[in-house]
Amino acid sequence: MAMTFGICTLGCKVNYYESTAIAQLLTEQGLLERDFDRYCDIYIINTCAVTAESERKAGQMVRRARSKNSTSYIIVTGCMSQLFPEKSAFDDADFICGNREKLLAAKAALDYARGNATRAQV
Repeated sequence: MAMTFGICTLGCKVNYYESTAIAQLLTEQGLLERDFDRYCDIYIINTCAVTAESERKAGQMVRRARSKNSTSYIIVTGCMSQLFPEKSAFDDADFICGNREKLLAAKAALDYARGNATRAQV
């Protein structure tokens, strides 16, 4: 059975576009996209840092992903992870990359699906 992933996108249209690109890369490699609120093997949170509310929601989404599947691989990317990678909201994340390295989120998901997962902050 194929690995599953869900993406939660917070923020601007650019984030939505980039999340779509990440999803396309993953589905082209055989992973199955599911709704973020379902049980998934991999969760990707594309964050925003424009408002305090978006920052709060990013942490909430990390916790929600972990509660859905305690053994899932959680990837955080986007503006908030670029500006504040050490935020305690990301303590449960397995892989953190900023805005400049956003496509590394897709690579990290594929590595995990292939059994080569790493816990990293890029």
